[in-house]
Amino acid sequence: MPGHTRDYYKVLQVDPEADPEVIAAAYRRLSLKYHPDTNPAADATRRMQEINEAYDVLKDPAKRADYDLARRAQASSYGRDEAGRRAEGPEPAAARHAPNPVQPGFHAFRNVPRGAKTVKAFAAEPVYCHSNPPQEHVLPGGCWIDLGFEWVARDVVTLTTTWRALNIAVTVDGVPVSRSQWEVKGPNAIALPGAQGPRYGYVVADALYLPALPPGDHVVTWTVSFARDVDDGWALHPRGSELVVTSLLHIGKDDRAG
Repeated sequence: MPGHTRDYYKVLQVDPEADPEVIAAAYRRLSLKYHPDTNPAADATRRMQEINEAYDVLKDPAKRADYDLARRAQASSYGRDEAGRRAEGPEPAAARHAPNPVQPGFHAFRNVPRGAKTVKAFAAEPVYCHSNPPQEHVLPGGCWIDLGFEWVARDVVTLTTTWRALNIAVTVDGVPVSRSQWEVKGPNAIALPGAQGPRYGYVVADALYLPALPPGDHVVTWTVSFARDVDDGWALHPRGSELVVTSLLHIGKDDRAG
């Protein structure tokens, strides 16, 4: 949110996860209420300008994605969550990455059935930018899977700058995954384990939601290519290089009947 702290979602009175149709409907409703041609209030013009500014950003998918990333970064940099509460410190990595069935009512993408059982399969530890450890996960069958590739940097500014410079492609068993199934999560403060003690930094992740996979072994590959030199705050990744991160999934027998 360059230059100011205005929350466009609050301006339009919608949830940050609202679908585009909900945002458009909110804009139409507020425009009718606050347009200075029909509203004699002294602050009607100012309110209408804020409404137009918010809608100009949130109606455009690319602008909205950039805004959401900056909004989360600002919340993290001030040590507060998006509701303005004081954040409690980083959750231990082991707890943060443990499989976590989501409660009914979970909503991430419109193609994830509401109330569907979902388990997480993020990397056991954040992916260090200078290494490529394979990650192995055993998951129950019959559920949607929330997979993630995570990028770590020393500070929020560096993290958000470098994240935008990454070109990321994802395949599942060699089949490309549509970007519409992806979601950017973070930045979140974390502690990285190390031989000399923990290093503190921030992480942002690409998560993708997959419907239930058949029982057996599956390979999920993130291919990250660098269009220019990228510095994560600890290591430099030169233009033209490539980082391949692989998650190996073993899906158990379908448990939907149980």
